[in-house]
Amino acid sequence: MKKFLRRLLILAVVLVVVAVVLPLFVRSRMRSVPTWYPRSTADPVARAAAANQMDQKLIAMYRDARESARESEIRSLHAASGAPPATAPSGPVKIELTEEEINAFLAKWEQKFGWKERVSSFLTDPVVVLEDNEIILAGTVKQWDTLLSLHFDVGIEKDGKLSLKLARVMAGTLPLPRSYFNGYTQKLINAMSNKVSQLRSEADIDASGCANGPAVSLAMAELLEHSLQDEPSDPVLFLPETIGHNSRSLPVKVTGVAVVNKTLSLSLEPMTVEQREALLRHLRGPADPTETAMGQPVH
Repeated sequence: MKKFLRRLLILAVVLVVVAVVLPLFVRSRMRSVPTWYPRSTADPVARAAAANQMDQKLIAMYRDARESARESEIRSLHAASGAPPATAPSGPVKIELTEEEINAFLAKWEQKFGWKERVSSFLTDPVVVLEDNEIILAGTVKQWDTLLSLHFDVGIEKDGKLSLKLARVMAGTLPLPRSYFNGYTQKLINAMSNKVSQLRSEADIDASGCANGPAVSLAMAELLEHSLQDEPSDPVLFLPETIGHNSRSLPVKVTGVAVVNKTLSLSLEPMTVEQREALLRHLRGPADPTETAMGQPVH
């Protein structure tokens, strides 16, 4: 009996210790700042210069992609007529964006478009962090008073699909179970789905090959939904014709992506006329539901 009571006492002490220590441990981990989180903020002059540098890179990338698309269409016309190509095939358009440039660019346009006001009631200090082959979206959640971070693994799969998968969710330095986050994920997906019908009817790609705002919003919502559900996406991104609100954008195919040394590197190819037509059918709601945005059947 004494041995039983002794064991019972030990068990009670252990339970008390766990009940006291575990919440303190969890609280400590949630309030801890990860080592990857940027500790310093660039001065306003440096931030403005970085934002302008990204503006110029996007403008140059659009120009190069547009020129590459024209050359590709000319070669197709020559091939159809049996004439030799007028130009040699051009390589993919490449761009490198640093973590500093991306955050300065987002900070600049959040002020102009009012993005900050829309999320400030529940999220502050949003930031994009680039780790090796990983893109981290982080911000302080007011409800928890902790830094919440979404970690996405990025790459191109063997079949050419764009892989942007949610690898883990962290509160401070504490990993959160996916089941805990699934409810928020589903709410976000449902919110996007409520606007899809209207966007589908408004989506358009004009004769010059540029997509309007609803088409871009639809494609990006689809990319986000696939990412949150750990599914690969069609490798489609959009290059804005001008830096500003309601700019039309040129759809391009992502053929390479890497995140190394705080830099996001992208290789992009212009879409053919047929690929752009397939993309528009997909965005509007294809007659064949198995057709992807690149015009290829799903196997």
